[in-house]
Amino acid sequence: MPSRNTLEDRIRALEARLLEPEVRASPAELERLLADDFLEFGSSGRVYGRRDVIDALPGRSEARFTLEELRVRPLGPGVVLATYRLLRAATPPEAARSSLRSSIWRREGKRWRLAFHQGTPIGATSRGRRESPDSLRRKGARLGAGGGRDDGGRMSEEARGQVSRSAAQVYDEFFVPALFEGWAARVAEAAAILPGQRVLDVACGTGALTREVAARVAPAGSVVGLDPNDGMLAVARRREPGIEWRKGAAEALPFDDESFDAVVSQFGLMFFADRSGALREMRRVLRPGGHLAVAVWAPLESSPGYAALADLLRRLFGDAAAEALHALFALGDRESLLRLFAEAGLGDARATTLRGTACFPSLESWLFTEVRGWVLADALDDAQYARLVASARDRLSAFEAPDGRVAFAAPAHIVTATRG
Repeated sequence: MPSRNTLEDRIRALEARLLEPEVRASPAELERLLADDFLEFGSSGRVYGRRDVIDALPGRSEARFTLEELRVRPLGPGVVLATYRLLRAATPPEAARSSLRSSIWRREGKRWRLAFHQGTPIGATSRGRRESPDSLRRKGARLGAGGGRDDGGRMSEEARGQVSRSAAQVYDEFFVPALFEGWAARVAEAAAILPGQRVLDVACGTGALTREVAARVAPAGSVVGLDPNDGMLAVARRREPGIEWRKGAAEALPFDDESFDAVVSQFGLMFFADRSGALREMRRVLRPGGHLAVAVWAPLESSPGYAALADLLRRLFGDAAAEALHALFALGDRESLLRLFAEAGLGDARATTLRGTACFPSLESWLFTEVRGWVLADALDDAQYARLVASARDRLSAFEAPDGRVAFAAPAHIVTATRG
């Protein structure tokens, strides 16, 4: 990735180009600048795709804008988050209006293209004076995906499904490489996956483990990825259309008895409404002698970064926000975990604890991913998110390396069992 100054200059030039009247009236220019999967969250709560924006182009507008206070933060390889304030000129000057903007730019080949955009109006400037960044943050600056709210700050019904897909995209682009991708091979290995087998991945998410299994069972085998979330499955299908993706609940698997040689599940068991029932269902669809492998996170205290984040959430927003993060580690106690498997008829289950590391490109990208793409997606509003980012710079800086990257231990248990 280019140096920070060079990258910031490039993103500034791209944002400025999108503000030029001739570009904003040109379908060809917008098709070049907007990614194929572009999404925009309007302040009204509507969600627009690339085609929506191009089809609704106005005629040439002479409105003039000034881009101020631009900040660019890497979110991953070839992906950056840009936040800035936009001032629309007016006469008289005190009628000028401002908005806070956030964009996600993604490098595609030799070009940067806009994958996501959101604007938050903040009203007219007071007698032409500029508000301070701290004042803007107190008004609820939106620093990432999470718009689409009505005037009462609630998620609009129209946007709800689209936001789910956007959160799944954030999860896939940032969480999978930061946390999950490295575990896929370990879980597949624990399940003794072999070529030619038929395998089920329960709570597959966007398919990190499913794709690993597909490579192992090829060319004659098959894998099914099952998840209850439409947004996750939409991203999974786009990533690998050749795999069978099914919507369904772990507690009621839509498959015949003894129909799979192996069943795997990675970091989903703690979220099931009926954990024991889900494990019984996994056992039911396993053929005799079939292998089961399930991964869950080890206790919260064994992951210092998440322990510190949970403490910060409790200090800032109370127990409810902290508990949303604690849910990830609900099955960290090994003895309780193995009792759960025994209750489901898997008395031979064994748990192995393996070391792991969570790695994020920056502190900002860690928080952006947590709040916009995973368990905290509905726990914090935009003003709270801005407050969390500001506080984290002091409270979580111990996990930053000199180059700004964040890394900390994130061990997990892998439980294996065989159907007799």
